[in-house]
Amino acid sequence: MKPVVRCRLGCRAAENLILADDTLNLAGTHWDTVIDGCKRWLDAYSNHTKYVQMKALADTNFDRFNANLKDIRNILIAILGVSRPWEVLVGQAIAKLTNGHGHQGEHSLRNYLGEKVSTKILKI
Repeated sequence: MKPVVRCRLGCRAAENLILADDTLNLAGTHWDTVIDGCKRWLDAYSNHTKYVQMKALADTNFDRFNANLKDIRNILIAILGVSRPWEVLVGQAIAKLTNGHGHQGEHSLRNYLGEKVSTKILKI
């Protein structure tokens, strides 16, 4: 039996994987479009129960790598225009990485997953 390898994500939490470039690409959108959608949402839903959490994202200058997205993940999925659960979208984006596809750079899914997850688990 092989030993268990403990890994941490490169980004804050699993919900941040929603906003990696690879995931956004799979959803058929881009980061600038998401920022515009978040701003429109903030303008339209000032009385929403999750307004404070969405405003916190905006107040970080939309720091998608480090922001706490747990409470607004479903709002973000709606802004992306995706009908499937966020976990499915992220899983599909990860699966594409294992097929040799993927963005490079600061906001790549590989970077959000972290080096150890990418090399030890996914072997990419």
